[in-house]
Amino acid sequence: MVTYSVHTGQTNFRPLENPLPRFNAKGFELEFLFHKGAWCSKEEWGGDDDYYDWQKLKGLTGFFSLNNRNSAMFAFRYGEQEESYQIAPYTNFKGRWKVSQEIIILAGQPVTVQAVFGKDKVTYYYGPLRVEHDFKRRLVMREIGTYAGGADNAPGPHGGRAFKDMKIDIDFKVTKTR
Repeated sequence: MVTYSVHTGQTNFRPLENPLPRFNAKGFELEFLFHKGAWCSKEEWGGDDDYYDWQKLKGLTGFFSLNNRNSAMFAFRYGEQEESYQIAPYTNFKGRWKVSQEIIILAGQPVTVQAVFGKDKVTYYYGPLRVEHDFKRRLVMREIGTYAGGADNAPGPHGGRAFKDMKIDIDFKVTKTR
């Protein structure tokens, strides 16, 4: 696993995603573990509704696409219980975002999730759930993520940036067609 980190006030975790093209991807597998100490409550956040924004773990998008046009990934946000996180599939197809039912995980708990591309769908496997979203697999794709925050579109002090230093261990594998 690689340790990805972001500092308070930043958005893009380091190291940056691999920019090389991924040919004939059939999907991806993602194993990750949140380090303890980065979780925060809505009260700590200062009541800013951007607290509920989905933050990006990792995924794939068309190599020549904008990230917000044809992307399949997993995302996270803070859970209500201390040191907990919500994890959900997060897809952008033709500029329309879709997020499905979340599962709750705890910091320090390793988690493995998977996305498999079909002809016109992506199927996500996470925890006990299996969910399908519309998606168009491309012949050439690229890695996207890991990114803290979302749009700064709600009044409050924090917006779409990391609230505190955070570390996530991630192992990202692209599965190939033969």
